Amino acid sequence: MESTDHKTDTAKVAQATDHAHAKLPVSEKIGYSFTDMAGNLLYVTITSYILYFYTDVFQISVAGAGMILLIARVVDAISAPVWGSIVDHTHTKWGQSRPFFLWLAVPFAIAVFLAFTAPNLHGTAKLIYAGATYILAAGIIYTGIQTPITAILPSLTSDPTERISANTWRMAGGSIGAFITSSFALPLVAFFGGGNDKVGFMWTTALFGVIGVIMLFYAFAHLKERTVSVTKSIPFKDSLKATVGNKPWFILVISFVIYWIAQSDRNGIAVYYAKYNLGNAQLTSVFNGVGILGLFATICIPFIVKVTRVCLKTR
Repeated sequence: MESTDHKTDTAKVAQATDHAHAKLPVSEKIGYSFTDMAGNLLYVTITSYILYFYTDVFQISVAGAGMILLIARVVDAISAPVWGSIVDHTHTKWGQSRPFFLWLAVPFAIAVFLAFTAPNLHGTAKLIYAGATYILAAGIIYTGIQTPITAILPSLTSDPTERISANTWRMAGGSIGAFITSSFALPLVAFFGGGNDKVGFMWTTALFGVIGVIMLFYAFAHLKERTVSVTKSIPFKDSLKATVGNKPWFILVISFVIYWIAQSDRNGIAVYYAKYNLGNAQLTSVFNGVGILGLFATICIPFIVKVTRVCLKTR
């Protein structure tokens, strides 16, 4: 019996390996780019405008809004390894990572919409509503989507060049998604709201949500996980133990923490600076739109890698 199982696993590995070396079609690369584009379209809306929405639209105190964001970051730190373990232990007919684009697309869009909805609440009830919807959208569901976006790359192909190409498409998609919301969110709020920012934010996030759902559904339909090897899932407690004494892991974590603190601070205060120092909140779109320049650096990554490999070979 064990011999039969071993032969079956070997056959699966051989077949999967053959498929894994195939070149990825453009439709699949577009699908992979849509994952980060959809994620950033909604997530960057939250990181850039939720604080402004809380204080100037929903009329939550600065202290209350700050407490909500602090609690959300703690929840995010806990949910990240949990989602990693969930994805690692997921096995379906659609694959390991791809199903989450289908399962979480609509919940993510709804959660972001609710986070930018301002019901007629007061006091503690208002804080609880804002905190619950924000944590759900930015701290739990988004992490549940972002984790498989990263985890799926090794399953798409074994070809290093194709992996770099696919990841470049993804990063470019993420930059475009961030650019769209950073540059057009406030103008759309003004357009849909006609002076009523509560209505404007609801319609804008609803529009972004529909677009995000369509893109994630497209990604689910066109991406294909090519399992290269048969591996045994690592228990969650063993994964935690593996971080003890892992200096490279701690360096990466600290680096990401510093980066995201700086990025969140920059995104969060831009709208305040434009509104109260320059007298026009719409100038936030101009500040944030400059970020599209990073797209050109992303597009150059495959070329830089190729040139680097050539230079190393000639040494």
